[in-house]
Amino acid sequence: MRTLDLLRKLKNIRKDYLTVSDLLQLLNLGKESIYVTVSRLEKEGVLERLKTGIYVLADQEIDLTVTANQLYYPSYLSFETALGNFGIISQKTYTLTFATTRKSKKDLLGQTEVEYRHLNKDLFFGYSFKQNLYIAEPEKALLDELYMVSLGKSKLDFSELDLHELSFKKSEKMAQKFPPIVQKKLLLLQPRWKEIPIGVK
Repeated sequence: MRTLDLLRKLKNIRKDYLTVSDLLQLLNLGKESIYVTVSRLEKEGVLERLKTGIYVLADQEIDLTVTANQLYYPSYLSFETALGNFGIISQKTYTLTFATTRKSKKDLLGQTEVEYRHLNKDLFFGYSFKQNLYIAEPEKALLDELYMVSLGKSKLDFSELDLHELSFKKSEKMAQKFPPIVQKKLLLLQPRWKEIPIGVK
């Protein structure tokens, strides 16, 4: 099959990414020849490999956060990445951080680091589906991060938190499902809830 015909077929698939199984079915090739074809398409600049067995069209614009969310289900964007997106923390994050009920793991999609952090099922709540992405509510992202801090798996500078748009009442209610140490850390933040964080005007 010619490259132009292959490209036409690939573009008709409405997926953010393609697996080897997708390519097998789409291109109607055997297992022995699929990897040769995929390698050729990579060299020709038609396909770009995100990770082993996962590809995207080289000229296709994708939302890597959405793709990372889809690749490890169930999961939702939380912790530092969500806090940064909501403006709760000001420092830029270079790793996409997700909560999951599955095993914790780190991955690399293209040049972007992705980290999936395990939460027990009773803590896997407080998120919604927006713009093709499962993402924590702001209050839940904060509690998820405080939980990681309590486990010694993360650090958070309380003085830089911008909490003025969050509901303390909602946070306190959500915190009831977390261990007491997380509830205590939340209470430590209460006096600062309406304060303007250091460095924020």
